[in-house]
Amino acid sequence: MKKAPNKNQKLFFLKKKLILLAFIIIIAVCLIESGLRIGGYIVLKLNPPLNPLSGIKNENKFIILCLGDSYTFGLGTTYQYSYPRQLERILNGRFSNNNFEVYNLGVPGSNSSQLANNMQYNINKYHPDLLIIMTGRNDAWNLTDVTNVLLSNKIDSILAHLKIYKLVKIIAINLRGRVNFENTVISKVAIEANLAADHNNRDNKNIKIQKDILPEASQQIVTGHNFAAQARYDLAEKCFLKALELDPHNVSANRQLGAIYREQAKYESAEECLKKSLAREDGTKDLGAYLELGMIHRLKGKYGLAKQELKEAMADPQQLYLAFNELFQLYKDGEEFFNDIENFKKQIKNQEIFAKLDLLLKLKKDEEVVYRILYANLIKIKEISKINNLVVIYQTYPNPDIDAINENIRKFAKRYNALLADNYLIFKEKLTNQNKKDFFVADEHCNAKGYRIIAQNIYLTLLKERIINNVINEGPTN
Repeated sequence: MKKAPNKNQKLFFLKKKLILLAFIIIIAVCLIESGLRIGGYIVLKLNPPLNPLSGIKNENKFIILCLGDSYTFGLGTTYQYSYPRQLERILNGRFSNNNFEVYNLGVPGSNSSQLANNMQYNINKYHPDLLIIMTGRNDAWNLTDVTNVLLSNKIDSILAHLKIYKLVKIIAINLRGRVNFENTVISKVAIEANLAADHNNRDNKNIKIQKDILPEASQQIVTGHNFAAQARYDLAEKCFLKALELDPHNVSANRQLGAIYREQAKYESAEECLKKSLAREDGTKDLGAYLELGMIHRLKGKYGLAKQELKEAMADPQQLYLAFNELFQLYKDGEEFFNDIENFKKQIKNQEIFAKLDLLLKLKKDEEVVYRILYANLIKIKEISKINNLVVIYQTYPNPDIDAINENIRKFAKRYNALLADNYLIFKEKLTNQNKKDFFVADEHCNAKGYRIIAQNIYLTLLKERIINNVINEGPTN
């Protein structure tokens, strides 16, 4: 009669099974990796890659997506003078076949992590032929979607050469894209308005409307918000004024009207509206109005008042990131800013705000972390565009005060042989003999003339790199 295996024997057999299983998995991975490499080599030999822009999916349209933050959105001017709009006019004005359609998907306040994470969704939605990217400036203060980006970048660098790892990433990216894909057909303007409204950096995403508000006023606010999200301030203003005519004490209408006045540098009118927004009958604070007022008073040089208002705004997690960044710009001495924030943290009871402030301070003290985040996301953008067989043009920022970010974008472009429209160098040259006010508004965004220079630089890059040659069926009309 056989003896039943004892405990030690059971453990021994279990270890043997686990070792055998691990060995089988390793062999399987090696075989799959080898198969992918051999298969890829054969496919490339039999079917050499085509120029991704050698043909157009839609014979009548060449779709360009402009992705980025407020510099893409066009803060500093109106909707029609953002660089994507001006680029579209340049392209369709130079070539009589009107083949070009340029979408402005800029989201004010967004960071490179948000852009990279939404990229496959936008590709699936618009089916573009070309991507134009300007991102990175907000990485130092907007922590949305930043979690684990550095860890994932380290894993990528270790496993980047494995074909099986790339296959898993391709499957994951496309699955995310399919989950997000929308099959609805909307007009171009409506698409852009909805996207900007969905991602607006203020707390306008879910407009808080009082229960006793008139339905007509409510509709005017929603419509005005969508116009404001397109920088169509004249139409937005009419809607908010109509809402206030229907409901004179409406807090949301006053604050949003104040915001669009601020963005047009109508500071006195903005202050009047925002102060009305603060005058709530229930005694609660409109922290979004404090943020707007803080931004206005910083630009007007009322620094003491701006500091107080921005600290009030930082009590709201939704306002925290932008308020923190605005506050940082008020201090000439970095050490003074850090000490002031440390004292401010002692008054905070909300653990979410406390933790976010702690991370923001670390980013301000160690800029290299910020640049690693940007670099990781630029690599992710490159990989997604490669998976989708798309050409990307990266851009530097035009503002002469952010050379460190631009230098990191240049390093990335040089290392990966990426196409680069270097706006910074053009503006640097122009500012040697022209005034900064000729191209920029008070908050450092471009004016219409500045955005025109960016659009022209992209156009020249398209010609130089021979990207649009296959689209042009006729010669220039001028």
